[in-house]
Amino acid sequence: MKKLNYLVLCLLTTTILLSVISSCSKEENQKEEPIPVTNLAPFTLPENAIVETAGNQINYSLPDGYTGYGVDEKGNFIRFKNGSITCTCKSGDGGCSPTTTGGSSGCLMTTCESCDLNRSARTSGLDVMLEEVVILDMSTPTRKVISVEDLKGKIMLPPQFAKLDIIQNEIEKIEKEAARYSSESTKIAPIILYGYVVMLEVPEAYGLSTVSSAYYVCECTEGTTGSCRKQHYGSYIICESTCKACTMRATLQDADKEYAMEVFNHRISFL
Repeated sequence: MKKLNYLVLCLLTTTILLSVISSCSKEENQKEEPIPVTNLAPFTLPENAIVETAGNQINYSLPDGYTGYGVDEKGNFIRFKNGSITCTCKSGDGGCSPTTTGGSSGCLMTTCESCDLNRSARTSGLDVMLEEVVILDMSTPTRKVISVEDLKGKIMLPPQFAKLDIIQNEIEKIEKEAARYSSESTKIAPIILYGYVVMLEVPEAYGLSTVSSAYYVCECTEGTTGSCRKQHYGSYIICESTCKACTMRATLQDADKEYAMEVFNHRISFL
């Protein structure tokens, strides 16, 4: 009788343990399946921006101190304060909706297989379709990079805005100052303009930034056609791309340490 009770107790204990393990396993599997966000826009909405979501569209109004700039299909720059992003499912059963998760704007893709992000701005009472959009922090035209920490979580300025007048004005000021330093060698140094990171090639002796790189490469990481190559606009270096996705990689020197930096979808990360 005692043996029978012991066997029953062991069976019940084993059943309970297996149930707990199965439940934990399901919870872990659920955590390992993040919902993908696709087509991230290269901007973070300011904290005081007015944001409204209506269906598959997010409308936003920028607070004082911030200005939106967009570029249309003809390459014209459009300045604005009110803009929107729209997410459209091109293939699949839907599940393509706008989101501002983590401060980044983009399309949340679930059951949709192909999700498009469209941008527009309202100027002079009209909605203008845009190819790309940035939101500039007008309070800080220039900020030096003191350490790699200053680059973490930052966004690289999209190449479409390489010729934007206020960006070029700040770069020309830096180039004028850099011309005073004679050096046989150059370095590639990051600097933050209006909240966005740009990479400039300057004389080695010029203290633009305490962080610099001698290695900078652009390559296609998605798609089988097109190209991704390094392009100069004066001292300003960009990755100019015609392929589906272009990734920039650089090795940054900060004091006595080296850091492998990667830029994908304009987002800066360190490997």
